[in-house]
Amino acid sequence: MVRPRSLRLQDLQPEQVTADLPDDLYRQIPLSGYLSAKFCRSLFPRETLPNGVVPENISCIELPSLEDAVLFREAADTLIQSAFEGALQPLPRPPRDKLSPKGIWSPRLLPQEHLGRRPVLYQVVALISNALVLEAKDFFVFLPDHRELHCILLDKFALNLESGSYGFDRGVVSIRDLVWVYELIPVAAVLNDPQAELKRARIPRMTALDPQVGFFFRVRTYAFVTPAVISEPRYAIVMSVITHRNAVSNVRMALEGTTESVVVPTSLIHFDADLIREGDVLKAITRRKISCAVRFSEPPISDEARDVLCQYARLFFPANPSDALLPMEVHQLPQEEKSWINDRLANFDNYYRDKANAIVTMFRVFNVAASTLAAYVHLDDDHNLHRLEATIPDLADHPLQLTFSLYNMTSDGGWRPHRWIGVWVPDAQSFFRFQVDSVIPGPNIHQLQISSRALPYSDGAIRRVVRTVGRVDDENNSATLDVYLQLFRVTTCALPAYEAVSEAGLLRTVPEDSLGRQILDKVYGAAPLTVAPEPDKDSSASDFADGYSITYHGHELVLTEEQRQALTLGLSNFSIVGIQGAFGTGKTIIGACVASLLVHRGHRVIVTASTNAAVAHITETILGLSFAAGVKMCRFVAETILFDDSVPRTPADMNEVLKTFADRFRDVLPKNISKQCQRFREGRNLIDDHHRNRASGGRILSAFEREELLLAERDVSDLIEQMASVMFKWYRPNIIVITTSSFLNATSKNGIFRGYLDEFDVLLCDEASQLPEPVFAAMLTRLPHARQIHIGDVHQLEPHVRCSRTSTAALLGARSVIDVLSQARAVPMVSLNTTFRAHPNLNELSNQIVYGGTVLSGTTSDAHRLLLDVVSFPNDSLPFIFIDVEGASQRSVTRSHFNEFEAKVCMSIVERLTQRGIAPATIGIITFYREQRRRLAEFARNMEIDLSTVDCIQEREKDVIILLITRTHFSPEAGEFLSDPRRVNVALTRCRHGLFILGHRETLEGTPVWDQILWWAQQQNAIVHDSEMETFLPVL
Repeated sequence: MVRPRSLRLQDLQPEQVTADLPDDLYRQIPLSGYLSAKFCRSLFPRETLPNGVVPENISCIELPSLEDAVLFREAADTLIQSAFEGALQPLPRPPRDKLSPKGIWSPRLLPQEHLGRRPVLYQVVALISNALVLEAKDFFVFLPDHRELHCILLDKFALNLESGSYGFDRGVVSIRDLVWVYELIPVAAVLNDPQAELKRARIPRMTALDPQVGFFFRVRTYAFVTPAVISEPRYAIVMSVITHRNAVSNVRMALEGTTESVVVPTSLIHFDADLIREGDVLKAITRRKISCAVRFSEPPISDEARDVLCQYARLFFPANPSDALLPMEVHQLPQEEKSWINDRLANFDNYYRDKANAIVTMFRVFNVAASTLAAYVHLDDDHNLHRLEATIPDLADHPLQLTFSLYNMTSDGGWRPHRWIGVWVPDAQSFFRFQVDSVIPGPNIHQLQISSRALPYSDGAIRRVVRTVGRVDDENNSATLDVYLQLFRVTTCALPAYEAVSEAGLLRTVPEDSLGRQILDKVYGAAPLTVAPEPDKDSSASDFADGYSITYHGHELVLTEEQRQALTLGLSNFSIVGIQGAFGTGKTIIGACVASLLVHRGHRVIVTASTNAAVAHITETILGLSFAAGVKMCRFVAETILFDDSVPRTPADMNEVLKTFADRFRDVLPKNISKQCQRFREGRNLIDDHHRNRASGGRILSAFEREELLLAERDVSDLIEQMASVMFKWYRPNIIVITTSSFLNATSKNGIFRGYLDEFDVLLCDEASQLPEPVFAAMLTRLPHARQIHIGDVHQLEPHVRCSRTSTAALLGARSVIDVLSQARAVPMVSLNTTFRAHPNLNELSNQIVYGGTVLSGTTSDAHRLLLDVVSFPNDSLPFIFIDVEGASQRSVTRSHFNEFEAKVCMSIVERLTQRGIAPATIGIITFYREQRRRLAEFARNMEIDLSTVDCIQEREKDVIILLITRTHFSPEAGEFLSDPRRVNVALTRCRHGLFILGHRETLEGTPVWDQILWWAQQQNAIVHDSEMETFLPVL
């Protein structure tokens, strides 16, 4: 299988060996562990050493060899045999004066022989009370049949050959440190029952501290490897302070450059820990974050051998899948850095004083804020390994579905739709990745019922496993399997911009003479104030045939004066502009007009927004403009959500555009590329037809059709990058519409659009209130030569976070771009204040409570009588009613809330409205809580009405909205989520003709924002009890 290298270590000099493991050469373990074939192929030696010649510099990770691994395994076999024969004796306690002294670090890069043998390489992957858990760094040490050597212990019985002392000093050891291991000795438990302990130690280990698996060996002699960097300072933000007996015992914090939090004991805190408060920014000293991947010590003899070896690796779990870094020391920030961060939260005068330093420090501050926000995302994630019986309900399905239940769950534990899970079938030694489809509370308390889907390409392998070890129910065409499963941590690609924000070049790579630097100067106060717009070469009015009117979906719309000003500003040559607009003021139409007209002037535009729904909305708006008919547009939709029913489809979706290439460019494409386009179209059509049939409960696929579909999925996946190349070379889209997270992923080092978007010179961001400031910095870094246009409403939803809005992480990393621009004096802004959405009297609710009376109504009462003509509202001039619902809410196992009585009242209202001729398609139900939405989902589906949570509806509107508060009997202090003015504003402004609000009046009267809403409703005589429904909306 391998071609052993001729390593002449005796000829090496210490100065030739380095501990540097650059990430681009020695990659971090990806989310999928060793499942990625591409990643596995990167695990072979970088230095093949032809003729045994060692280069001038060689990493210590390249020094292990197959010969060393074989000798190590043979020594382990000898110890195992001695244990079976009862020939081993307990080790004596090491002398107290020989224990490792505090603060002494005696490492070695180039290992020496000991007793005629060289060591093998291990790595610290976990800490327990009195020992380190080490993982072998060479697959040949333990695979396939010596899994007891995968992870071993290093405790006080281990002799450090460099220092001559036993054990280790916890204060100088860190997770990810490398260790040379020379000799082993069995752990004490082995002396009692070696056969049983060996059996336990050979169970495949899911994590370093897997409770199902034991440890057979511990280290007898060793030496630490000198780390590449002795210490590296990182910012850290305190997430919580843990106390015991009124004193701080541990501190949970997130560190710059990681996505998971760590609990730090006070022994590592080098100042009075009782001074620490939640939200403090501290400085942590850590090792450099090197890879924890296990590697192959020798190169393969052929590509076929490489693939076989990679298959062994794919059946293996990383012992340290965590992204966290445990600091070695934690210190307070120097006063100068504290002052800098305080200034960053205030006027940010430091940018003007020292731009170069400000840019470097901004990167670090954005990084630690993004790291902390990412850590909050999975703070309560379930890290347990679950052994259970799982069911495949339909063996004819594709991709296969796996369902199971989890018990004793006090929360959802991160088990949410679209999360990835690892499924291990121990009887078949097989591992698969599934994606969560749905999570619902089970009939038992603290039970979750979970449905998941396999990756399409693993379909065949799963079926083989089912045939081999599954229990098949032929009558129901289903099967059950005994599995281990575990929730994967959130991938960085799922955390908008985290990967881009953590890139070392953030902002610093923006050229000095670029538009990007001008934008930074304008936003952060180092540019002079501009008095007048910089007009483009053409006047805005000349783009229209008849003044300032446009044709939208066949209807002529005349723009208001403020809309004309917004359009003029969007078409100007300013490096960055902002358009602030209240609800229903035409922000998206203005954005669509700006993008389309810029294309007519020779520009290429990237249009982005934070959600798929917002991206679909502006795409449809552009398609509806008459003067956009000739614009070549492409909307990128990630494959993972392509068939998500909640994501709207449009004719401009990339797959739809790519399918036309075989015919559109038949005469100009080279023959081989033309065939690729035909293959893509045929494969894509086959996949799309299958998902349409599956969604409508279509026929079952035969085995042949499943295989055909699987081949099509693989072919389309393999062709997608080539098709992107064809698109940019021959189709040359003028507008790319894409979510911000997809944009940053697609333009990353391995992204599908890398290198193709450099010619796009305008970046237009819709719904900019949901765009966090670090994302703005990341997009500017990726497109430093593009103008930026941001459109949004500072009074609508902010970037989503799972922590308090007043937390340090949110203040430093989740401020919206539109908010930042509105306070930047040098950035030209225009406001849209005339709304056309709802009945004028209904507009007054948000106008008074949120907008301070600045919103004007641009429509008449007579244009919004759809509901007033069929419902007897308490106030016959106001299509609004607050229904005081007496029902009590409950909290589900997912920690979301539901209210059964409120749901019944809601369903009754919908039925009574449809009796009066209100079309179901014009009705929308909005819930504040996911669990209430889930309990209404089937009803909404059957009635064919729209159902959404507040956080997912910002870019949509309906004629009639029924808003469900759901939660009851809570204190005002516990109502931050419900009382967020921006969230409430979005909920109140989605309707055109009428609004029903269902809530518990007594609870809400003492709650901020809602007490104002109830006061306003009382003034309008618009509050009724649920028992009075028959008076105002009787059954027909």
